[in-house]
Amino acid sequence: MQNTLKLVIPDWRAGDRPEYYRGAQLMSMLAPLSDDIKEVTLPLTNPQGQVNKLQNGIHGQEDLIAEVRNIWSTLEQEDPAKIVTIGGNCFVSQVPFDYLHQKYGDKLGIIWIDTHPDVSEPTFYDNEHAMVLGNLLGHGDPELAKEVHNKFNPDSVLMLGLQPLTEDEPAALEKIGLKYKIQDKDFLSTTEVQDWIKQHGFEKVLVHFDLDVLSPDDFRLQYFSEPHATEYPSAHGKMTLKQAAEYLKAIQEASEIVGLTIAEFLPWDIINLQRTFSTLKIVNNK
Repeated sequence: MQNTLKLVIPDWRAGDRPEYYRGAQLMSMLAPLSDDIKEVTLPLTNPQGQVNKLQNGIHGQEDLIAEVRNIWSTLEQEDPAKIVTIGGNCFVSQVPFDYLHQKYGDKLGIIWIDTHPDVSEPTFYDNEHAMVLGNLLGHGDPELAKEVHNKFNPDSVLMLGLQPLTEDEPAALEKIGLKYKIQDKDFLSTTEVQDWIKQHGFEKVLVHFDLDVLSPDDFRLQYFSEPHATEYPSAHGKMTLKQAAEYLKAIQEASEIVGLTIAEFLPWDIINLQRTFSTLKIVNNK
């Protein structure tokens, strides 16, 4: 039996929001994994009282470089055949996908299930989680792209659930040479996804699942359901949880999933309730 590693990365710096830290911890408890799967949690600093410094136009860039190198060291020591990564934000896919690309080579494809393309650059954005796919393709943030050992080809990426782009994203996608289809009205069918896998000969696939690809009307524990927020800098997801399950089933039928990331879990009510209790002296032993 191939060894699978559950890797918990409660990163908050790449999204510059402390809520990602708690979201990863809670998702780690909820993720349905077999008891015989080893779990490793990356020891990251609790965001309480921390400053996320802006460096080269990126929040927390130096800390994120150190984080990437730490994850690489962990994976080399564990040597897993498969990885289930629990975030945090989307940035947590960078090292596991890079590591598995080194292990499986060009027979490995990426299916990026996300509302956003994650190919931003420091010239027009300042959070690393929106650059992670660009980094894996040798673009994005130049400093974090240098940390990718095994860069992917744009033809090895299929994006599912992509919504209308921001002003700067089309040019970034064109520069990378990444093909895409906006899916605000018509989603790709499961047959189209399976055909893409077969046409490219991908024997194994990586799946990046950003929970904000889901419609906030269908799934509330995500970025676009923040209480009292009325404006967001980008389009929200339109996929239902049922559609996501159908995609995952179709992908699994067409190829072997060796890497799965579940990212951007934000259970706002729980996070805010914990924040409320944390202000009480009695729970802080004071």
